[in-house]
Formats: sequence, structure tokens, C-alpha cells
Amino acid sequence: MPFKRLCHFNEKLQNDFPFIKKLKSTDDFNVQYTTYHVTFPVSHGGRSDINDHLKTQKHKLATMTSVQSGKVSNYFSALVPTESKTMKSHEWLRLKSDWRSQILIHCQDRRDLSKI
Repeated sequence: MPFKRLCHFNEKLQNDFPFIKKLKSTDDFNVQYTTYHVTFPVSHGGRSDINDHLKTQKHKLATMTSVQSGKVSNYFSALVPTESKTMKSHEWLRLKSDWRSQILIHCQDRRDLSKI
């Protein structure tokens, strides 16, 4: 029985499915879904392997949770306040130096200056 040729992830599949990328540049047989980083092979069926993955319950749940959850950066404020906010830059520097001095005192109390 002759050897079955393996399917490759080519540019046409890349254009049809822009949310799927090659796992490695040298590996044409395994791909990764970029939203939730699952890896699956396309060597057996090519396009049908991708369509089968899109129909799985795992894909549907992961897509639903990625849509519902926001970016992590939306939950945190900016690290450096801007001038338009109430805190001026010199106040920010003063708070930063106070914080560093508290760490220094804490490390001296523990006799461990290697943490600085």
C-alpha cells in the first residue's frame, strides 16, 4: 500500500483562517489557534482538520470565554500618572522615593541587603 501524503498548512489555508498560525516556521503539520493557544495537527486532513476543530465543544467554550473576558490591562490604571490627573510628577517622585526608603528599612531590619 503506498504511503499517504501528508497535508501541509500553506498560504491558502493561512488566508482562509487568519486566526490560525504555524506552531514553528519549520513545522507545516502542526498549527496553533491564536486566541487560546491550543495546538492541533493538520497533517491528516488539512482543511477538514481545522473545520473539525472549529466544531468541537472545547473551541466553542474557549471562544465564548475569550469574548466575555476583557484584557487584563483594562483592570489596572496606568503605572505613571499623567499631568492631567491630580497627582503632579514631583508628587509621584516623592511617593516613589518614600516607597524605596521603606523597602530599604525593611531589608535592613531583616539583615538581608541582597534584596535591594
